[in-house]
Amino acid sequence: MRLKFQTKLMLAVALVMALITVLVIAATEGKVRETYSRLAEKRFEEQVASFLEMRKKRLEGQMDLLGKVAESEAVKERLASGSFSPAQMMELGAAMEEVAGSRRLLEGAMKFPRLAGRGSNKQAAMSSHTAKRLIFLVDKAGDLHPVGASKFRRRQGGHDTRRQLQMIEGFGEAQAGYLVVELEEQGKQLVEVVIAPVRQEAGGRVLGAVLLGQVMGEVGMEKVKGETHPLNAKAATPGGDSLFFGVMTEGEVFSGKMSSQMIIEVKGILQDDFLKSFDQRLEQEIVIEIDGQSYRLFCELLNPGGTLPSSYEVVLYPLAQLRSDLRDLRLKGSGVATGAIWIGMLLAWLLARRFARPIREMAVATRQISEGNFEVQVPVRSKDEVGDLARSFNAMAEDLKTKEQIRDVLGKVADEAVAEALISGSLELGGETREVSILFCDIRGFTALSETMEPTDVIEMLNTHMTAMTHMVYEHRGVVDKFIGDEVMAVFGAPKTYGDDAENAARCALKMIEERDRLNQGMVRPIEVGIGVATGSVVVGCIGSMDRLNYTVIGERVNRAARLCGLAGHGQIVVDEVTWQALAGQASGEEIKDVNLRGYKSEVKAFFLRAFDSGSSEPLGEELAMDVAKAKANQDGGD
Repeated sequence: MRLKFQTKLMLAVALVMALITVLVIAATEGKVRETYSRLAEKRFEEQVASFLEMRKKRLEGQMDLLGKVAESEAVKERLASGSFSPAQMMELGAAMEEVAGSRRLLEGAMKFPRLAGRGSNKQAAMSSHTAKRLIFLVDKAGDLHPVGASKFRRRQGGHDTRRQLQMIEGFGEAQAGYLVVELEEQGKQLVEVVIAPVRQEAGGRVLGAVLLGQVMGEVGMEKVKGETHPLNAKAATPGGDSLFFGVMTEGEVFSGKMSSQMIIEVKGILQDDFLKSFDQRLEQEIVIEIDGQSYRLFCELLNPGGTLPSSYEVVLYPLAQLRSDLRDLRLKGSGVATGAIWIGMLLAWLLARRFARPIREMAVATRQISEGNFEVQVPVRSKDEVGDLARSFNAMAEDLKTKEQIRDVLGKVADEAVAEALISGSLELGGETREVSILFCDIRGFTALSETMEPTDVIEMLNTHMTAMTHMVYEHRGVVDKFIGDEVMAVFGAPKTYGDDAENAARCALKMIEERDRLNQGMVRPIEVGIGVATGSVVVGCIGSMDRLNYTVIGERVNRAARLCGLAGHGQIVVDEVTWQALAGQASGEEIKDVNLRGYKSEVKAFFLRAFDSGSSEPLGEELAMDVAKAKANQDGGD
């Protein structure tokens, strides 16, 4: 399908605008994603820092209390003995309360809801009960022994809690962390614990550790200095969506905000092998889809290098606002791009119209020039490059007009083939020897014919005659060399040879006689012609000066052809011996005896050319006698 210039330009502009729009939107989306990513990371860092700071504040008092308990002789004696019967542990509890100076070390009243399986977007009922603080002794084997009336059982599973607690011998200072326990009626619960080493007086050998824990309930509902626990704080993204916080330890996730589906997805990703793939913080960007919503997962280790099980803070950062912003960006960007494309196409159409109009005008003018109309001009509508092009086109048309006039004049004063060779520059001053055939065609009795005619009538008669004869020359691949009065001189074989130049000259001579007889029909004063043809070597080329050249042929054969033309009578064709031999077997005629040409010392063989056929070459005796008489008369007296 052929498209116009305007259509191509409009499509090109639309394509470029669309491509630019796609690139701009893609770059902007990248910047938006990067900004959201930095903001999410910053919010997560703030959340972790806030969580650790609040935990530190919550546990400062417990750390001091636990340190006093760890220094008590009763605790050291129990760990050194390795005996942990219920009665002994009840006595130890009483001793701990005396050391701590508090009757509430083991009995701490607080309210907390169950956490496992609770949806983040539902307000679950709060169950009130009295919860005891959990206090344990940790022996060197890593086993936990409840102190006082604490009743619980450790959750069973494939985690390395005991193995980690067995590192108690290398325990240097008190630590904080988390454990998962199963309480009666409450099921699995997250316990925030502090653990302190117990050392012998002599030698400082570690006997074990004492561990104090507080059930977090819904991961911390109590307030510390007026601040809600970070896992229940209403932190929000820039778009207003809440963040979802939780603590993961021993393969379980505890959160007061996450739905059960969120917890399942997080646990599915944060497997043990995956958690071991990073040191402290998850740097990999992980996006998960939950109930048609997208969230980015953050995870950071809370107790690196600790004796307690590894605990992680996990955060789900909603990407709904990011998706909404990107969607708005695409919609707005597409709308702006569509408008820009239409405006661009309109401007392209106007611009293309401005360019296309002069181009179409020049295309039309070019066709007119190719058809020979050199008078055409295109309007100059501007002063820019298009205007310069129009002016150059008009100047070119003027030059072509001038050259065509020169060509036309040259074609009238010189043969067409010679004129083309001169224009192309293939003919230069100088000549070369060529084998050609020369033809002279002369009007018989021209002086007597023209002396009673008006000059204008004479010119008109000659022009009609010369035009007809010239056409015959061209039809037979000849070149009209010149007009000498009432005589036509033609050359066959120069400037281009066709291999049968003598035959072409002979056939041209016969057609000239035939054409002249046709033109004489109905004329008051018929014109008779005689023709002479000679073949041989001549000098062909441009003769004259560098300023004025004349393409012609020079040589003896030119003179011979002129003399043979003078020998020919009315309607006769006389050829020389070379031409006759070239026509052997093709033409009919006869030799003329005793031919003495003016300027030649010896006799020259000449022949009458009758026709191109296979008939007898012997004319009737009376006809031959008349032809010879005419030839003798022409040889003696001319025209």
